[in-house]
Amino acid sequence: MSKNKFNKVVALLAVSVMALFSASGYVSAELIASNSVTGFESDNETELEVSSEFELDTENSEYLDNDFFGEGSTGYNDDSAFIETGDIEASVELDNQNNRNVFDIEDWINPDFDVEVYNECTGAFSDNEASAEIESELSVETENDVDLDNDLFLSLNTGYNEGDSWGCGGGCGFGDSEISTGDTETLVALENSVNTNIIEVDAEADVDAEVGNSTTGFNSDNEASLELENSVEVETDNDADIDNDVVVISNTGHNETDSFGGCHGGCGCDVCGFDSEISTGDAETEILIENSANLNSIEIDAGLDVDAEVYNELTGADSDNEAEVEIENEVSVETENDADIDNDVVVVTNTGYNEGNGEISTGDAEAQVEIENVANVNQMELDLGGEINVSASNFGTGADSDNEASVEIENTVEIETVNESNIDNDVVIVSNTGGNENDGWGGAISTGDSSIVFSATNTSNLNSL
Repeated sequence: MSKNKFNKVVALLAVSVMALFSASGYVSAELIASNSVTGFESDNETELEVSSEFELDTENSEYLDNDFFGEGSTGYNDDSAFIETGDIEASVELDNQNNRNVFDIEDWINPDFDVEVYNECTGAFSDNEASAEIESELSVETENDVDLDNDLFLSLNTGYNEGDSWGCGGGCGFGDSEISTGDTETLVALENSVNTNIIEVDAEADVDAEVGNSTTGFNSDNEASLELENSVEVETDNDADIDNDVVVISNTGHNETDSFGGCHGGCGCDVCGFDSEISTGDAETEILIENSANLNSIEIDAGLDVDAEVYNELTGADSDNEAEVEIENEVSVETENDADIDNDVVVVTNTGYNEGNGEISTGDAEAQVEIENVANVNQMELDLGGEINVSASNFGTGADSDNEASVEIENTVEIETVNESNIDNDVVIVSNTGGNENDGWGGAISTGDSSIVFSATNTSNLNSL
């Protein structure tokens, strides 16, 4: 009697190019700029300019090639009497995570502003300018490129056994031969997650501003202006190429017995007979493949809360007065995704193709393949809400004055997505319990169940705003 048992478990984890970024900047600013009591025919300019710029660029490129070859056997036994093989189990788990960027940017470019800019008591014939300019610019750019190959070959066998027993080696006798094979059980799990961007930007601003010229006198030239510019730009470029080639062969069959008893060389026996039996174990294979490529989650809060007063007052007769407010809020999101996913799977489960002279009983053959592909998914949440209370005015300017007051508010949102995907699933599944042959008299053949379960889910080019 020969008996073997084989167990194999392989678990692999590959993680590469992961970027984690979290930033928070200053949260409040109180700014005052002024000219006061400058006198007759003075030239006064009060200018406040705040500029903040944040730029984050990442570029990831990855090539990963996983080659796995596994072979396990308790079969291929040759005995003249009884053969009993043990079970064989194999588990291969491969988890690849490539080019993952997580950005959390909060209060970096837009603190809470309290601004006061003015010229006062500058006298007649004065030239006065009071201006405040607040400019914030944030740019996030990611570029990911991955080429991932998984090549896996796995062969499990408890079959291909041969038993041969004869009676009458110069006398009378009966030969008994029996083969009993163990089960094969295979699990292959591949999970690939590549080119993932999680970007959260808080560019919300709270501005409280007062900009003005007051008591500037006769024949003065006065200009008061407030300009707010808020710009957020996010750009992602993802290119993914995933190839999964999986071949699994699971066998408990292909067994042969030849047992014979009878008369030899005039030994004088009256009875000829045989007793052979083949019993095969179950063959089970389960393959799970999950691919996710080019997933973008972008959340931007760029709302503006503005309480501003821009004015010229008590400027006197023959004055030239201009009060101007300009608010511009711009958000631009651009995503470009290209995914090429190929899954080539071959599964063979067999408990049959047995040949004997007696009873043959085969185990069950089960094959299950599940494939899930998710590619080019963009989820965006944009919040440009806010509360803006603005006044621009000229008052108490006197006779024969030239006055202009204007307010301009502009909100711009630009979203551009380009998605291209190519998904191929090529699957071949063979599950067999038959193909058995009985050469004996009165022998029986009993085959087990054969079952195949296959499912494939493909989700690509999905945009949610």
